[in-house]
Amino acid sequence: MGRSAVTYAATLKQSSPFLVQNPYPSDRVVTFKENRIDNAYLKSKDVRRALMTGTDFATIRDLIYPGGDLLGWPVAKGDPAYTAIADLPTSTSALFTYDA
Repeated sequence: MGRSAVTYAATLKQSSPFLVQNPYPSDRVVTFKENRIDNAYLKSKDVRRALMTGTDFATIRDLIYPGGDLLGWPVAKGDPAYTAIADLPTSTSALFTYDA
């Protein structure tokens, strides 16, 4: 399986229309660590939930990996274990809905 940057997707689609494309953000992982419960503020589940809903993941994705999937790591689209945000339980999908 070859990989190329997601920014080349349109060019590849034009030059190789039968190429199967599965957008995957990167070979490297950039994470936000919000689960440190040894921090006085982050011990509260409500604070952690507020941090998730107050983070505009879609804008971050678009600036770093244009066209990439919001939940492309650790399981990318095309993998049998992948679950789209729309298919998650409401209580979980709400964590990925930006609410400034």
